[in-house]
Amino acid sequence: MSNTKKIAPKESLALDLSAAHYKALMTVARLGQWMANGIRTEGERSKEIESLLEYLRVFGEKHELHCENEERIEEYKKEYDEEMFIAELVDRLTQRDMKEMIGDAKDSSLSPRDILQKKSDIITRYLIELDKNGVKNVKVVGS
Repeated sequence: MSNTKKIAPKESLALDLSAAHYKALMTVARLGQWMANGIRTEGERSKEIESLLEYLRVFGEKHELHCENEERIEEYKKEYDEEMFIAELVDRLTQRDMKEMIGDAKDSSLSPRDILQKKSDIITRYLIELDKNGVKNVKVVGS
């Protein structure tokens, strides 16, 4: 059996952090805030997340902990955005192509294995193209 104690929702916790761990925690908290609230207007933002970030910021000031890591946070955001853009683009194009190729998978005469192979081939084709040329060859055809 574990010796863990269940913590009541309003009970305070103590957390022993090094300055490096505090800096990493602030980075993660700021990235989480960006992820959760970045797409929302001021009035729609999660007050719980904003409150926690402010609490951590004040805690840092109180203990003279500085986390000037804006450049690294921006790097994380840029890396995330780039990866998610490619992943989402490939996913949506693959879904479109699969629907055009076989229609509804439930009604297809292809075996599940063949369907997965076709999907894998399409994904691979798009990933190779995007890796080689970026979005240079992505075009909207027709009107």
